[in-house]
Amino acid sequence: MPSKKITIRPVTQLSELAGLGQMQDECLKDDGLEKYGLLASQGVPARVYFQNAIERNFKEGPDHIMLLRAIEEVDQGDAQDKEEEEKVVGFTCWYFGTGAARHGDGAKDKEQTEGAVDRKGAEETSVPVVPPPIPAVDPKEREQVEKAALEERAAKDGVDEVQKAKEKRKIERATEMMNNVIRPWGEWYDKSMAGKQHIYLRQLYVLPSHQGRGIASHFMRWGCEKADQNGWPGFLLSTERGRPVYLKYGWYEEHVFRVPKPDLENEDESSEPLGYYQSYVMLRSPRKV
Repeated sequence: MPSKKITIRPVTQLSELAGLGQMQDECLKDDGLEKYGLLASQGVPARVYFQNAIERNFKEGPDHIMLLRAIEEVDQGDAQDKEEEEKVVGFTCWYFGTGAARHGDGAKDKEQTEGAVDRKGAEETSVPVVPPPIPAVDPKEREQVEKAALEERAAKDGVDEVQKAKEKRKIERATEMMNNVIRPWGEWYDKSMAGKQHIYLRQLYVLPSHQGRGIASHFMRWGCEKADQNGWPGFLLSTERGRPVYLKYGWYEEHVFRVPKPDLENEDESSEPLGYYQSYVMLRSPRKV
């Protein structure tokens, strides 16, 4: 069999980011959010948002961003072609600076990004954003009013408006759930890091087939060493799977989010959730070098 090794390389050109959205999908396929995300985005896969985000990260430039790839290499003498010679098996993005660093913050974030970089020759994917939170309304009251109105309309024109309304409500419930996952941690970021020179782990992914081989630890060492050299505090949002790695490098839990996953097939919105999505706001204090 061909001998293989893994090397860590910085991203130096936009073309090196191709396919990372697909890799992110594979890394997160078991987190239980895919069906909610697809409904909330009306069919746009998460990989499209991710690909857009990392390309925007790259365009912010080396003064504030470091993007690293883990490359699995096959000895050229054993490889049949260039495609076989290397494969991206991990990726990370570190932000360092002062002020708002979180992507996905709508027009405000886009304005900050566009004002900071030269976009000549660079293409940006345009994707819809997650809709704003749904205003709080008593579900039973809304259901009764809407159902009566739609049944009356359906009786007149023969269109199954009731079923359409049910599908619409599923989308609204999925959107509410995704808003509850995504938005609160941004408030914690602003609260923890506003006005501070800091380092922030935006993304860290390693293919499941290559986990346990020290790739995540290498990525983590890069960010922690830079933070320690400069005396910067750190911020990240972790899943349950990533938490043990971060704890090992001096990160600690600041807050835990536990968001219920609604049963979208059950019209009784007071029914028990299918489970919970749990994530962690984690901080790190710089160590003396």
